[in-house]
Amino acid sequence: MGSIVIWGMRYDKKRNEWRGGQLKMPGMEHMAEAFIRLSNQQLTITGYHGLRWLGKSQTLTRVKE
Repeated sequence: MGSIVIWGMRYDKKRNEWRGGQLKMPGMEHMAEAFIRLSNQQLTITGYHGLRWLGKSQTLTRVKE
């Protein structure tokens, strides 16, 4: 409770993403590099070690009330 799970992100205007930070992945004791993209009503968070294209992504979709 009250844990910081994402930190150090900076916005990269060229790539239209937040990157350069780290992510505490659920169920794992170590941190991973991360980037976040927002498009339309979806937020995609990707954590990886070394190569971005080998990372794991989670997409969250905003729901209208």
